[in-house]
Order: sequence, then structure tokens, then C-alpha cells
Amino acid sequence: MHPHVTFNVQRRDRKAAEQELINMNADIAVVFEPELLTDFHILSVSKQPTYAIVSKDHELAGRKTIKLSECLEYPLALPTKQYGLRQILDRKADRAFYKLKPAIESDSFEFLRYKASLGKCITFQIEVGLPKDLSFMNMTAIKVDENDLPHGEVYVGQLKGRTLPVAAARFAQQLVSTLESD
Repeated sequence: MHPHVTFNVQRRDRKAAEQELINMNADIAVVFEPELLTDFHILSVSKQPTYAIVSKDHELAGRKTIKLSECLEYPLALPTKQYGLRQILDRKADRAFYKLKPAIESDSFEFLRYKASLGKCITFQIEVGLPKDLSFMNMTAIKVDENDLPHGEVYVGQLKGRTLPVAAARFAQQLVSTLESD
């Protein structure tokens, strides 16, 4: 760590994150299922499986894997439509003629996990966004069968043609190394 170097980390949906690069308000973006990619210089891509998050008391809690259709029997707490995970869920539902009827929609994955921890509803999250230990939060994660719901992709990138400041370039290298080692 260097005492005169600081980083500002902002959470944005995928479209806004890409726009921050274009506007040069951000040096690096980490985007799940990007929309545009036209001005995005890709530094790394990593596949991300989807997990169903339920309370430890939920009747599905002991499962190792699950299909999306099995989750539809319970109230769903889903991210709003601007998020890549919701797009993946919606595409699967459309192809399989499922009806996704969320009981709750939110742009906060923390709120969605909290609601799932309280009872019967199910939420979803990609692996990189999961806390390492959900048990202390009264939750468990069940991997969604990848043959049923394909992995999404997390892209790390910068604006095409832009040379990053040294500190940002090193941070990007560390980020890429961390994502690729998992």
C-alpha cells in the first residue's frame, strides 16, 4: 500500500459501468454480462456460475444443485432488469416458457440476500458476489445446474486506447489475478 494512493470503488449496473469508462470517470470496470463492449478493452473474462440463495431452514437448503424450474415453486427475490444476472434468468425463462414472477425486486443484492435469509423466498447470485461464509447469516447457497442455466461472464476492462495510471494498472493486474485464481 502506498499512503498517497487511494481508490474509489463505485457500484453501478452494467450499462452505467461501461458509460463511466467512456466518460473517463473510471479507470477500470468489472462488469457482469456487459451490454456494449464497443469501447471496452478486455483485460480478463471469467465464467461465473449462478447460485440459488435460501435460508438454512428452507426445505431446499440441503441440496447440492438445483434447476431453475424447481425454484419457481417458491417466492422469488430477483435483481432488477438492468443487472446481467436478471438478464440470464429472464433469457432462460423465455426459452423454457417459464413465468418469472418476483415477489420482490431490488437493485441491492444485500437486500435480496437478507430477504432470503428470513424465510421462504429464493434469490440468486453469481459466485464472485457471494460472501465466503453464508452460514452466519442463516443462509446457504445451492449451485444452479449449469446444464440448465449457463454460466455468465465477468469482464474486467478499461477504455480502449487509454493508458492507465500506474496505480490503476497495478490494481487491475491484482484484480485479474484474483479473479483468475478462483
